[in-house]
Amino acid sequence: MNIDRFWKQARGPIVSITEQPFDFISWFIIAVVIGLAGLWLPIVLFWSEERLTSAAFFSLVRAGGPASFSIVLLAEGISSAWAALRAGTSPHTTGLRRLASGVALVVLVVQVGFLGIQSMAADVTVRSAIFQVCITLFAIAWAVYLYCFRFASWEKGVREVLKKEERDVDKLRRAAPRETKDDQGVKL
Repeated sequence: MNIDRFWKQARGPIVSITEQPFDFISWFIIAVVIGLAGLWLPIVLFWSEERLTSAAFFSLVRAGGPASFSIVLLAEGISSAWAALRAGTSPHTTGLRRLASGVALVVLVVQVGFLGIQSMAADVTVRSAIFQVCITLFAIAWAVYLYCFRFASWEKGVREVLKKEERDVDKLRRAAPRETKDDQGVKL
């Protein structure tokens, strides 16, 4: 397996963000910023009342707020990646979509496990607040990556690659009669 080729293919879906930036910004504001309102709004309210914001934060983590948010966000990302129209025009893109969904499922299972363990805990202390914040941040980043699979425009099918190669050959054929020297200045 060529690792450079893998990373190049893995970065392919990110083109969707640059091709449709306003769609991405809208999705991010609605899904992430508004979706996290159940977490940041109580903290802002505590802060505005000059109360201890860490108490609100730990209460929210103890209640499973970040885990619940991550589960919903990743479930939405997985479902949209699987339902993408005209998706999977090549085995590479289909495999990449499955790999990304598999990683999201693992994170989702970790968050469900956290909720289960947290609900069974007899004491009210939060032992893994930093872990929860890190997993939630990873879930947000991974949901952004899954967002890129909604659009099939980044997928290069065999026909598109062949057409691009034909255009490059035609361009080279048209430029060839005008070229009299190569890159080092040697006369052709």
